Amino acid sequence: MNVSVLLWLLALHGLSIYLFLSGFLLSRIALPDVSPPLSDSTRSLVQTHKRAVIVVLDALRYDFLAPLGDTIPSPHDPYYHGVLSTPARTAAEHPDRSIVFSAHADPPTTTLQRIKALTTGSLPTFVDAGANFGGEAIGEDSWVLQAEKAGKKLGFVGDNTWLALFPGAFDPSLTWGYDSFDVEDLHTVDNAIFSRIPSLLNLTSTPSKSDPWDILLAHGLGIDHAGHRFSPSHTGMQAKLSQTDTFLATLVDLLDNDPMHKDTLLVVMGDHGMDEHGNHGGDAPLETIAGTWMYSPTPFLASSSDRENVPAQMHEETLFPGALAPHRHTQQVDIVPSISLLLGLPVPFGSLGAPIPELFALRPHTSVGAGSALAVASSLSATQIHTFLDKAGMSGLDALDEAWDPRVGGLAAHLAPEAFPRSAYTAPLSTSEELDVSLAIGSRHISRALARDAYAYSREALRAARARWAQFDGPLMVVGLVSAFLAVVVAGALFWQLGLDSPAASRPGPSIGAVPKAGGEDAEETSPDTPTWLRKSVLRAWQAMGAGVVLGVQLWGAFKVLGRIDTFALSGESPTRMGVLHFAALGAAWASSASMLASCFSSSTATGDARIEGPKSSPTLLQKFTRFFSVFTFEAAIPVALMILHSLALLSNSFVIHESLLVPFLLITAPLPFLMRTISSARRDLRRKALFWAGVYAVCVRLIGTGRVWREEQGVFFGLGPHSSVSPSDGPFIVETLLSVIPNWLPRILNALAPLATPVILSYVLQTSRSRVPFIVRAALPASLALASLTWLIEDSTAGAGADSAIGGVARIVRTLCAWTSAVLGAGGIAAWATQPLCISVSREAPTDGAKAGEKQTITVLGFANASGAPVLVFQALLLAPLALCALLPSQRVGPLLFGALVGWFELVDAARDARALDANPVGAANALASAIPDTHSYTSSPSTQLQPPASQSSTSSGPRIALAELFPLALLGLHAFFGTAHQATIASIQWRAAFALSARVRPGISHLCVAINELGPVFWATAGAVGLAVWNVSPRIQVKVPRSALNRAKSGGGEGATREGKDAAVEAENGDHEESTEVLRAALGPLIYLSVLFLAGAVGAAVLRRHLMVWKIFAPRAVAGALWLIAADLGAVIGVWSARRIGREVKRVFG
Repeated sequence: MNVSVLLWLLALHGLSIYLFLSGFLLSRIALPDVSPPLSDSTRSLVQTHKRAVIVVLDALRYDFLAPLGDTIPSPHDPYYHGVLSTPARTAAEHPDRSIVFSAHADPPTTTLQRIKALTTGSLPTFVDAGANFGGEAIGEDSWVLQAEKAGKKLGFVGDNTWLALFPGAFDPSLTWGYDSFDVEDLHTVDNAIFSRIPSLLNLTSTPSKSDPWDILLAHGLGIDHAGHRFSPSHTGMQAKLSQTDTFLATLVDLLDNDPMHKDTLLVVMGDHGMDEHGNHGGDAPLETIAGTWMYSPTPFLASSSDRENVPAQMHEETLFPGALAPHRHTQQVDIVPSISLLLGLPVPFGSLGAPIPELFALRPHTSVGAGSALAVASSLSATQIHTFLDKAGMSGLDALDEAWDPRVGGLAAHLAPEAFPRSAYTAPLSTSEELDVSLAIGSRHISRALARDAYAYSREALRAARARWAQFDGPLMVVGLVSAFLAVVVAGALFWQLGLDSPAASRPGPSIGAVPKAGGEDAEETSPDTPTWLRKSVLRAWQAMGAGVVLGVQLWGAFKVLGRIDTFALSGESPTRMGVLHFAALGAAWASSASMLASCFSSSTATGDARIEGPKSSPTLLQKFTRFFSVFTFEAAIPVALMILHSLALLSNSFVIHESLLVPFLLITAPLPFLMRTISSARRDLRRKALFWAGVYAVCVRLIGTGRVWREEQGVFFGLGPHSSVSPSDGPFIVETLLSVIPNWLPRILNALAPLATPVILSYVLQTSRSRVPFIVRAALPASLALASLTWLIEDSTAGAGADSAIGGVARIVRTLCAWTSAVLGAGGIAAWATQPLCISVSREAPTDGAKAGEKQTITVLGFANASGAPVLVFQALLLAPLALCALLPSQRVGPLLFGALVGWFELVDAARDARALDANPVGAANALASAIPDTHSYTSSPSTQLQPPASQSSTSSGPRIALAELFPLALLGLHAFFGTAHQATIASIQWRAAFALSARVRPGISHLCVAINELGPVFWATAGAVGLAVWNVSPRIQVKVPRSALNRAKSGGGEGATREGKDAAVEAENGDHEESTEVLRAALGPLIYLSVLFLAGAVGAAVLRRHLMVWKIFAPRAVAGALWLIAADLGAVIGVWSARRIGREVKRVFG
């Protein structure tokens, strides 16, 4: 039933996340309209080439192909500056045939979104980044679609993402697609491109009736993969750029030496850039500045005498980071209308780019005046943008209206009346419309003015689209936030009510395991897993969720019939787009939450005290609230205060940026109440224990933080580059000194050996309580962890060897074998644990020969005191195996540190509990601690009797119930480990290499799971371990024999033998597992409360600041990360509760 509660809470969180993100992360405006073809007269003005070879080099940054000089950073890096030299050389030798410039790639800088922008001319949105593992077919207009409609034959070689986006567009006989996510493979895709593209060019050497191809498209991956594997400043990158340069030089020779290619255009461009560590996905300058090169065997660019036709406003320049001089720069969406018009194709309907002026400013060989081609191209593009924005409902902005020149529309309408009716775009002019249009074409002055005005409107439209591209759905965001708030309230109410309901509220001691049974001839066993009210409440909540779906659908239908849905909108926002699924989710979330809250706060809910005392009436709601606030002490307020501070920090972009520094501060602050409680204790051993384990905890937390990386924004504060792993608390001198002394291979070896510390720590902790060290801890766990680290050590050490080389091939086979062996051993260890989770040893001592007749034998149980807690620790250690398998080599050290911090926290909390017990009952607690045997318990038995505890052993265990102060740090520990494994709440920090932990290629399901474990595993792991606090150092109860008649009399409250002790025994027999379940469930709920509050705060921050300049850079990624962390924590809680239940059943089997 506990699992059912958590699964219901998972569904509630999922509904809340779905509703909020549906309103916040809407897909961009996409219209199915297609631009009509150009007329013959218009095509003759703008078309310069009949064929094109378009080569997309993934992650080709501008400075990779730029000429050496002041336009790139100095000093020049020999690994990537001047290596790819063919573009710069041809631009210098033939400025009328070759041009090099940079293009701004709108974030997110992920490949799939860049392909959409390079073909449709539209802008991506943040939500599109989630589809980077694969995408659906593009349903918008694009130059690929236009070429297909024009009857052109398209060929393709490279990244198979294009084949998924444009199914059927490429000729099957000219198509070769390859997997795009194998970052270890630097050469397979590129080698195919470098061999097949020249071969296809040679097919046109012999004249034929029909050309074998019209457009060849290639997408190489080697530069991107080299950046991911090595970083740009590496010999691997140098070799890849050199190989690419040879290929480009070959293309230039083929185009120049073959007359059949005089009308072939060569376009080489990067889809995005990369940062100094080879990563991309965000909006850092190095990630968004892509290189572009265009080349033609014949002149087609504006010469120095022709550039007077280009208005100065159309010539954009920018400064590359670290450079001294600016260079030619444009927007990447400008490439779309430029390529389309140069090939005689219409501008795609949704394009937001403007034609690149140098490509159209050459004096045309027509009867019309100079510069007319640029005016025509700019007018066609601007009018197309105006048409698109008008249909998309964005053309009514004042700035756009002011920038729009009716003459631009008049010229476009004259050139393409089928696309742009004059009545829609032409304002009354001074004389006749035809005369003004002819003047616009024939006069250089008017032509320049039209080009300038068209360009200005295009840029204003692009600016407006970037600001308003994602239309937020205010009502959806509001209902999502309300649902998230209800989820927080429900989780808190459950935690509170279960605390009141648990017998631990009136007597110390959560325990797990055996249920006292009624004994004798008429004995019976009763072991309800959870309180009756909770079982009924969860069932009603699931039923209410189903009823809410039906109610939501009916409500949607009613509003739809009345036409009232479109009237729901926030001030200044577009009307809501809530559909039937949103109404169904809304009804399910709110109805289910209301049902559970009614059960929790109902005055008819019986508490543990009421059940014990029988006739006593249940407390009222007011009494419950009074009791709640009476226990809200200073110690209890500290974790709540930390949670509130953490939540408020998410409303500030500066605190979100530095969250990786805030979390360890909160983690180090969390133990203070426990240390204060324990240090004031009269027992020296408790003080020593608390100080020792607090030190272990603090050291582990501090060392985990050394693995964090910086966001791009943090480098400004610490003088470091983005994604640097240097800790800010370390002085630069110390860091430089250490890096200069330590050999490069030593950190790799230490990281690879670090996971082996986990079984060492586990064995030490088990031996301190004399618990049995299972075989899986001695053999399976070390082997699995060692093979996991060996996997990444091999991968890191052989990074320079290609997959097609002998060393690379053997290394890949060995690495994959190690990975799968590690996975099998890890899964086998968990399966073995589930079969026999306990860590106890039992020995029997028969009566001696001289013993009296009838003397019973003695049974000694080793590890009894922590019989329930030790298996939890073993299970948590086993869960580290898959985390280690999916963690990159530098993150391997985080596993044992995380495990050590968890053990330190458990022991510190245990010491504080003992100190609290001494304060509450000095005499009784002192006697109990003095007489307790911490690790060994002996019992006597005979063939005719059951196990009987010694007189000093109570039939129940003692220990305070779970508090939020003990649970919140576990949520923080999971977040700290997330940051400590070189992650940030950014797209750029996603470690895609983890997708190949078990496979050399992307395998659906397996690769996705590996990335998910890599990203979310620490939060999952920490939440799963929270149940350990409910059972740590809590010994099992031994069965109590109670006659059934006495049990019935005690439950009835009267009659012979109905003593208070009999009543207590009856209740103990009836509710033993109940107490275990409620405390374990409350332990699982603690981290969920913290993370759900963080998600709510992050969602509120993103919603309130949705028009903030940094919303898509900072707040949106943090909100999405919070949602993913919450789902991972829900799943971790489910696994943790399952493990506790498995331990409880085994304890019951052994001791009860």
